[in-house]
Amino acid sequence: MKFPPNNLLIKSLLEYGLTDREAVVYLSLLELEVASANEIAKNAGIKRSSAYIVLEALKKKGLVGVSEDQKIQEYVATSPEALLYSIESEVREKEATKTKIEKILPELKALSKDVKEKPKVKVFEGKQGLINALEETLHMKESTMRIFTSSEKILKIIPDYLPVYGKKDTKKA
Repeated sequence: MKFPPNNLLIKSLLEYGLTDREAVVYLSLLELEVASANEIAKNAGIKRSSAYIVLEALKKKGLVGVSEDQKIQEYVATSPEALLYSIESEVREKEATKTKIEKILPELKALSKDVKEKPKVKVFEGKQGLINALEETLHMKESTMRIFTSSEKILKIIPDYLPVYGKKDTKKA
């Protein structure tokens, strides 16, 4: 029986984490109870070669078992309760992780500074770098800027640029 994509069972299995084909094959196998890949493919409305790939994926997820006591391999769906157990197991793991994080949260906060806005740091080197840094001050919105150099060095490096900068700075104000 082919299931429509808007089927509630399909939707729920998709939310669980199965693909479209995995959901359809799993439901088909639940319906058939025990079946060969060929029978599953016909019931699910997919190609037999695709059925093998999907069945292998479902086997890895623990939702399909294989009976190997016959010439033709037959598949059986794991109980639907396995889906619920899997989700409950994930929830327990997440809760354990949450508890661990809650325990170390004070230490994590102690490492982090309560700064609303992290400072922006830029490094300018050489004559052109100094000119670029001064030019940037003309366009910045921040009211505070820290420069680590001496005014004597600035005068020595760019004496011709300072009068130009001064004129631009007065226009800014």
